[in-house]
Amino acid sequence: MKKQSFVHLSDEQMLFVNNALLGQNILVDACIGSGKTTAIQYLCSTFPETKQILYLTYNKLLKLDAKDKIKNKNVTVTNYHGFAYGILKRNGIQPNINDAIQLFNKMKPSIKAYDVLIIDEYQDIEQEFSELLEYVKVTNPAMQIIAVGDMAQKIFDKTTLDVPAFMEAFLGHHIKLSFTKCFRLSGGLAEKLGRIWGKRIVGVNDFCVVEEMTVPEVTHYYIITPECEKPAMYEYALNDYPPFSKCNREEVISDLRTLLLNHGVKNIFAYNAKFDYRHLPELADYTWHDIMSVAAYRQYNPSITYNDECYLTGRLKRDYGVQHMIRRLTKSEWYFEKHNAAYDAEDELMIMQLIGYPADWYPSL
Repeated sequence: MKKQSFVHLSDEQMLFVNNALLGQNILVDACIGSGKTTAIQYLCSTFPETKQILYLTYNKLLKLDAKDKIKNKNVTVTNYHGFAYGILKRNGIQPNINDAIQLFNKMKPSIKAYDVLIIDEYQDIEQEFSELLEYVKVTNPAMQIIAVGDMAQKIFDKTTLDVPAFMEAFLGHHIKLSFTKCFRLSGGLAEKLGRIWGKRIVGVNDFCVVEEMTVPEVTHYYIITPECEKPAMYEYALNDYPPFSKCNREEVISDLRTLLLNHGVKNIFAYNAKFDYRHLPELADYTWHDIMSVAAYRQYNPSITYNDECYLTGRLKRDYGVQHMIRRLTKSEWYFEKHNAAYDAEDELMIMQLIGYPADWYPSL
């Protein structure tokens, strides 16, 4: 057994590791930000080096992330297309990467023996992936199978495969475990997301700044006069966030700058920040960061798949506004943007926390 650095696991993660070491087939329902990669990484380091482990991810981005964290030589970390392509190539066949799985399923080439199969993001398994998995299982009938994912986070909706039914049959006799603790979100945001998805999510991010401040400390909502008297598309939303104060623009900017100064704020984050920056020249001396420049790009946002149309830069060609982005990240079509400044700020913060990158990931204007 390999020596490893200390990793603090939750009780849920430890239960998962202990049952996996007993040789159990396991299906894990892991909520967003529950540290499933951490648990899998720890498990891979805990298994004996004699065990050959195949760790399959949904796409290349997830593969690269897992490879960066799992360095064990007895663990093969790859995605479905990469696995099929590599096997075919080793068998003297030079496939096109896009057709590799279909060719693999047709030719059924010889593959090495595996003791453990770990499937990450099982909810996104497609029909052709399921056929590949079945072949891996047939050639390794004694193989232990561990699948981790969350049907609420399903990002590929075009498949005809009944994923829950497939997993039940594929795993055979197995136990079901849950990761309910979300290390990415605060308690309030996790509860909100849990209501949307209809499942238990417990936010345990004690370092979330919003959770450490009371609403009156961080929320100042103003309606600017006389501008508010002019007809506008979303004027119905003006009074949706009480309490509010009606002031002229000069008074609002003065109060806002005082608020930011008192809280030591030097950076401002906004979705499509160039728009806000242009309309708030009085705050031009702050450093502005664009949330959209991360959230709308495939290379940063795992919910954007290769089935989504993107420019060569990786940015979505359409449907990358706040409403569409929250629907994409929460997998809920029931979310509607309120077009009220205070609610917009909460929504944009939620996008940042759902994606989970640190603040310094967001480029400045």
